Amino acid sequence: MKTEDPEAEMASGSPSVTQDFSDDAGADLEEYEYPDDPEPAESVVATLCNLNRSYFATLAESADTDLRMAVVGVTELLAYWESLVPHYPEVAEDVSTAGEVVAAWDEAVLARDNGDVAGADAAVAEANELIDSLPETAQVDCVP
Repeated sequence: MKTEDPEAEMASGSPSVTQDFSDDAGADLEEYEYPDDPEPAESVVATLCNLNRSYFATLAESADTDLRMAVVGVTELLAYWESLVPHYPEVAEDVSTAGEVVAAWDEAVLARDNGDVAGADAAVAEANELIDSLPETAQVDCVP
């Protein structure tokens, strides 16, 4: 750094410091190689067996009694499923659809809590349409 008159610069409020950053500011760049993600545990992969229409349809049947618990339970599964997408890219669209189902169910719970029965029914109907778009069986190998 070069300064002609440091006291004058401080008094003016705008220092005229010049430095050449054309290289890389003096830092030595290093390349890092990160290890591959470890294979997920079998118990986590097995949760993908629930990523199908019949599982969600069974949960949807509880819409009148315990939809809030379905939202909580599937939200936890969604976290697993989203972490598995890099290992099982073929389920990415189904995981996204499952997330939309949960969002619709959550909207239905909120509408019910606020006394909006029509809004809750509309959200449940939206969720049911999304459930119908899920595959009949899971897209991964599942042990019956």
